[in-house]
Amino acid sequence: MTSDTAAAHAATRGAPAPTPEAQVAWERRVGRWAALAAFASVAFSVASLLYYKNAHIPTGSDRTDEALHQVDLHSGVVIGTGVLQGLAILVVAPALWFLYRATRYRRPAIPRAALALAVAAPLAVAGFTIASQTIFTHVAHDYVSRPAPDASALHRITDPKAYADAAAALDPNERAKDALKDSSLTTISAFALAANLALGFAFVIVSLNAMRAGLLSRFMGIIGIIIGVLYVLPIGGPFLQFFWFGALGFLFLDRWPRGRGPAWETGEAIPWPTAGDLHGDGGDRPTLLGGRPRPDSGEAERSEAPEPPERAEAQKSAAVGAAAARRKKRKRKRR
Repeated sequence: MTSDTAAAHAATRGAPAPTPEAQVAWERRVGRWAALAAFASVAFSVASLLYYKNAHIPTGSDRTDEALHQVDLHSGVVIGTGVLQGLAILVVAPALWFLYRATRYRRPAIPRAALALAVAAPLAVAGFTIASQTIFTHVAHDYVSRPAPDASALHRITDPKAYADAAAALDPNERAKDALKDSSLTTISAFALAANLALGFAFVIVSLNAMRAGLLSRFMGIIGIIIGVLYVLPIGGPFLQFFWFGALGFLFLDRWPRGRGPAWETGEAIPWPTAGDLHGDGGDRPTLLGGRPRPDSGEAERSEAPEPPERAEAQKSAAVGAAAARRKKRKRKRR
């Protein structure tokens, strides 16, 4: 570990940092459990999708009353799906925690708030997910079991506005909307949105700093940032999360194709090799991903790089012109 990194660790943690060898050994040992958590997140997410799909719950209706009837009819499936979704988010915490710890050792500049967000936000999102599904089924059951209002009293209402309100209350769809509006789902949804926002920030901060520390490739870092945005703006499907968490598990287990970045082996912040590094022919020592590193100095690169065709042609023309001038000079001397 460099002296600057060691000084930063001593300043931020108040205690001597472990040696790079000890840190790498710790990561290899704990990384297996973090990989298990990443794989578990994918497994729980897939299970929730299959469980809900196999229940054959009718969807596509824009009527709230019909939706509540279906929720009440399949309340066990709705709650079970919510539990599986909550577990899929819950096990995100160990994976983000491990990636944060590995990143902070190499890059102490990562905000400490990212650790709190990485641990607390998944717990909060998981809790609100399960709670919202449970409350949803209770609201649906109360709506279905509650008797419909009596329409016989409408003829006794003389006020036009009161009559319109009473007639609207007889509409099953309007009653269903009012039941959802009057429940605690609105409050739960507000808290869930705040928790998802915190989880999204955790993904962005940890992924960005892990990419800068060389623990994630540029592609993986950008995907992690996009997933963080999707937790706030759920505009895409879950398949991007499936890929990222699955890939993260293989990365933690050191089963990455052609090897992980050198930062994982050295305990220092070394950029992940780029495509140019992998296909370059400079140097003698192969990188961990099977390629060759670039030359250490710019002079070596310039000396080994071929000259541009225009420059070579100009030099050739200059050489031919100089040779012709020398021949003319020798002829004048003979005369």
